[in-house]
Amino acid sequence: MKRYYRQAPSSKGLEKIERGIIERYSPEFYANLNTGVLEQYLEEKNEKEFDKRELNWFNVSLPLIIGVVFVLITSYVGLKIGMAVGSTWYMIYIIGIALKWSDKQIKIAGSVAGSVTAVSAGWIFVYTALYILHEQGTVHFSWIQTMPVAIIGSALLSVLALRVAVSLRRIWVIEDPLPMPGFEAPLTLLDIAKKAYTGMAKRVKRTVQLVVSLLMVSAGFVFLRDFPLLNRKSVFQKIFGGRFYDRGSIMMPKATSKYFWANFYLSPMLVAMGWFLMVKGAFIVCLGSIVTWLLINPLSVYFGATAYDPEIGKTVIISNPFLAYSNIARMIAMGAIVGSGFAALAKTIPVLKGIATFPSAQSPSVLKNIKLFTGIIFSVLALMFFLTSRSLLGSISLSLLLVLFCFFLAVVLIKIMGEVGQCPISAMGLIVLIMLILLLRTLGLDPNTTAILGILAVTAFCASIAVSANLFYDFKVGLYAGNQPRNLIKAQLIGILPGAILSGVFVSMLALNLKELDLLAPQANAFAAITAALLGFHVNYWLLLGGIAIGIVAEVITGRGTAFALGMYFPLGITLPLLLGGGLRFLWEKKLPKLKPEEKSLKLVNTYATCTGLIAGESIMGAIVCIAILI
Repeated sequence: MKRYYRQAPSSKGLEKIERGIIERYSPEFYANLNTGVLEQYLEEKNEKEFDKRELNWFNVSLPLIIGVVFVLITSYVGLKIGMAVGSTWYMIYIIGIALKWSDKQIKIAGSVAGSVTAVSAGWIFVYTALYILHEQGTVHFSWIQTMPVAIIGSALLSVLALRVAVSLRRIWVIEDPLPMPGFEAPLTLLDIAKKAYTGMAKRVKRTVQLVVSLLMVSAGFVFLRDFPLLNRKSVFQKIFGGRFYDRGSIMMPKATSKYFWANFYLSPMLVAMGWFLMVKGAFIVCLGSIVTWLLINPLSVYFGATAYDPEIGKTVIISNPFLAYSNIARMIAMGAIVGSGFAALAKTIPVLKGIATFPSAQSPSVLKNIKLFTGIIFSVLALMFFLTSRSLLGSISLSLLLVLFCFFLAVVLIKIMGEVGQCPISAMGLIVLIMLILLLRTLGLDPNTTAILGILAVTAFCASIAVSANLFYDFKVGLYAGNQPRNLIKAQLIGILPGAILSGVFVSMLALNLKELDLLAPQANAFAAITAALLGFHVNYWLLLGGIAIGIVAEVITGRGTAFALGMYFPLGITLPLLLGGGLRFLWEKKLPKLKPEEKSLKLVNTYATCTGLIAGESIMGAIVCIAILI
């Protein structure tokens, strides 16, 4: 079989592998990653060195509890800025190092927590669209009718997608290992875990204390900024509210803003997110906002453009930047999100040709030995969709397509992630949504039922492919740490159902208060806009098509078109703190070249932990504010 990804092994490493004396995390070990030779050696060695303690009740229950918190955090962050930075794994790793767990135990714990939070992808990016369409008055639904379907569908399809990842493991982890950029970061932390017994544990404990301290500081700040304590107003709003401050934003006076408007949102979480994005990523996001607020909006006002305003139900003349943003720029931004996603997928077509060129005798047979299991899942999905729609043909067709998409697009997603380190989940979801809605409309279902079924199906689909990608990532790192594949699978399975239930509860709670909490939900709005367009609701197709063109161009030029498109959807006040965080990291890294690699890793982990504390504090307090508003 032709090898597409194998690296050439080093002569010294190859000699040690042949003699069976190569040590994990040694220089020769790192030098022979992705060679195929090291991976096959470790596969055999791991079977002989089975550790019964790597999966136990404690390193499963603790990450489940932590995962609950991070589902809430991921949901809040994802709806706030459309990015769900995975901050669960290194928190688990840090805690595991502090508790002196082995590297194998830490990897299992990270898999459990990662599975709990991975399921939330479908809920954040897709399910929220139902609430948006309901708010617009175009779709009517009951959460009692939809949430159980989405929960069961997410769990069942996730289990099916895990089987896909298992089927691909031998090819793309052992024999011809995908490079999977970025996997070195958790591997480095596991290396540190092996050394935790030599005195690092105290330093790690101080890091955990730092996380808790920053969490409290961030939560306290957000409490003063947002909690309706004084006559339904926050403390900051009561003291500073007026022309230059409103609900956390330092801003230009709106009354004097003729063509453009700018603000700066006081958010510890956004600065921390900018740190993760780094200066280049944060700048691209901010550039999208600059295009919206300093180009599109002023031009719309200057030329007196007209647009349909859904809030008043008629066409209006754009006379200020706020009307321009809500009725023109946001629709263009939604199109840009779609266009950049499609362009990113199109760029991966050459990457995917390897799937079709494997010899049939050695190609991964995803369907092998799971016909009965697939049949059960198909039957349950068809029954649930039938109870929702009362259309037998529509339910059967929808379930069949959903199972097929889960199989084949999970393979595509794993291949993309293995090549470039990114998971275009929302872009794939948009493709599936378009195909399913067109199918259901062809079968004669009414627009309301079509919208509900389509969004529920894509919620389950996006959750499932996110879980399969997460497991494949764990297979990659777990092989080097020495984990048994069956234990990694068990860890993923443990987190799926709790993650689906918690995601449903938290996302629904937040989705009911998008405006009150200033949650922009860009991907969900894009899904809602595409659904509305396909079902014939009022949508300006020219703006949408123009945005798609912008997104394609941005992806071709920058390679990060989705980040640019998300920036177009945001006010400047959201992206400027991101840029501040990215700039601070750039300045901080300028001081690191003189340090040893181990010291750099520890310092970087400390910054990640600090940022996690800031994100967690604002997210948790944001949920508390949400509950206060509901009460």
